[in-house]
Amino acid sequence: MPEVGIVPRDRRRPGALEAAVMTALRAADAPMTTSQVREHEKGSAILIECFGKKIRRHLAQHF
Repeated sequence: MPEVGIVPRDRRRPGALEAAVMTALRAADAPMTTSQVREHEKGSAILIECFGKKIRRHLAQHF
């Protein structure tokens, strides 16, 4: 199955936002323990709270 993610416009220099989103997507797809799931959910909530507007704007540009 192909990896789902956001492709940065410049593949040579992916930005911090793209890297953070890709890391979150990879972590969400990997098998995790219950405590890791809680940590991931907390991290995702922080990421969305901090970068929510940027993520929505970025997704709107690419999809």
